[in-house]
Amino acid sequence: MNKWYYLILFLIAFTGCTSKPEVIKTEVNKPTSKTPPPIFGKNTQPINVPTDITLGIEPSTTSTTSASNPPKEKTIYFDYDMASIKISAQIILNKHIDYLNENPNIIVRLEGHADERGSTEYNLALGELRAEATKELLINNVISESQIETLSYGEEQPIIFGHGEKSWQLNRRVELVYE
Repeated sequence: MNKWYYLILFLIAFTGCTSKPEVIKTEVNKPTSKTPPPIFGKNTQPINVPTDITLGIEPSTTSTTSASNPPKEKTIYFDYDMASIKISAQIILNKHIDYLNENPNIIVRLEGHADERGSTEYNLALGELRAEATKELLINNVISESQIETLSYGEEQPIIFGHGEKSWQLNRRVELVYE
């Protein structure tokens, strides 16, 4: 009888634990264009962004690129062990696309770089992948392949020496060099 008592007690306790907790629905405060998301803190002011900005296309009034001068930003950065183009890099590259379209006789050299981690051969290949990914984006935006050269330095030409993430972030890059 003692065994049955404990078995029944166990089953009652076990089935009591399997019930689902009651879900309480509350309305979440959704951020609006005038209210910053709560992750920024209480004193954060909203940023006024022009409505005609879309993925890398800036309003024509803020363009600093002219037919005679290439864009000032000539470096795009990559994540660790990656060769995919970030949105921030696309914004920079859009300015170069405009410049290259206006100047079809100009040649740009895409110099790929990597941080010090990995073998020399691996980093040369990664630098090449980064330069080629950048080239592909330019070609997909109607830049002539004859205007683009690629070169990989791998880890051989760091922009900053150091053995930490701050240094590595700056060394994972492609530089656009005009000839």
